[in-house]
Amino acid sequence: MKNIYGRRWSCATPGLLILLLDQSESMLQPYDDRGSRLEVSTYMANRAIGSLIQRCFDGVRAKNRCFISIIGYNRNVTELCSGWLSVFDADPLRVEIVKKTVPDGAGGTVEVEVQQPLWVDPVRSGGDANMFGAFSYAKELVQEWISRFPENPVPVIINISDGAPYYDGKDPRECMKETAGLAKEIMSLSTEDGNVLIYNVQVGGNLKNADMFPNDRNKLEQEETKFLFDISSEVPESCLTDLHHIYGDDLIGEQLSRRGARGLTNELKYIPTYFPLD
Repeated sequence: MKNIYGRRWSCATPGLLILLLDQSESMLQPYDDRGSRLEVSTYMANRAIGSLIQRCFDGVRAKNRCFISIIGYNRNVTELCSGWLSVFDADPLRVEIVKKTVPDGAGGTVEVEVQQPLWVDPVRSGGDANMFGAFSYAKELVQEWISRFPENPVPVIINISDGAPYYDGKDPRECMKETAGLAKEIMSLSTEDGNVLIYNVQVGGNLKNADMFPNDRNKLEQEETKFLFDISSEVPESCLTDLHHIYGDDLIGEQLSRRGARGLTNELKYIPTYFPLD
C-alpha cells in the first residue's frame, strides 16, 4: 500500500501510542547525572506523556487525541498503565515538585518550582530483556486497534532500551534475529494512512548526537545499535516539513532531512515533536 501518513491525531480520529520500557538488568547500569539507564528511560517516558498532555490541553482537560499503553519488560512483560490521554491527565501515579530553569524575560534564566506528574516508576527487579515478548504484546494491541479504527492515523510504537534483547536463555544473536523478524511483521500492519511506525531510543551505548536518525547502517558501530536501526521505521516524509520549522538547519534538522533517516535517537524528547498532532 502507499504510505501517506497525512492523517492527524484528533478527537475524531485518535491515534494509538505504545511505549515499550526496557526494565532489564543491563538497564540498571549508571547512565548520567540523572541516574541509571532505567531511571533516565522512566524519566523520558513520563516527560513524553506530560508533553502530549500539554499539547492536547484545551484549558480544562486533555483532549482524547490518543490512547496510550505503557509496557514494561524484563524477564516478564507487564502493562504498566494504559488509557486515554484525559485519564492520564486526571490520574497520575503521583505528583512531584521539581525545579526547572526558565527564561526570566530579560535575557537570562531563573529557577522555579513546578509540578511534575509521574505515571511510571523505575523497577528494581532486572533480569532478562524479553523484548520479543514486549513486541508480541504490542502487536496484539495494534491489531485490535486497527480492527476498530482502520481509517485512523497509524499506531506508533516507541521502544526505549539499551538495545540488547535477551530471553529464554537463547544466544543474544538469536534474540535479535527473532525480535527483528517480529518488529518487521508489526511494521507491515497498516491502516488506510500507512504502515505502523516503530521508533527506538537507545539509552546507553555509543549512539551520539551526530549519529541520531541514521540512514546508513554501515556507519553504526555497535551490534545493538545496528539491531535497533533494523527495527526502526523511516521518518515519514510528511513529517519533515513540520520538523524543519522546529529544528531549522541545526544538526537535528539536517539529520532528519536525509533520505531514509530512521527513527532512532538517544533522547526521547526528539520523537514527540513529530507525533501527528494538529
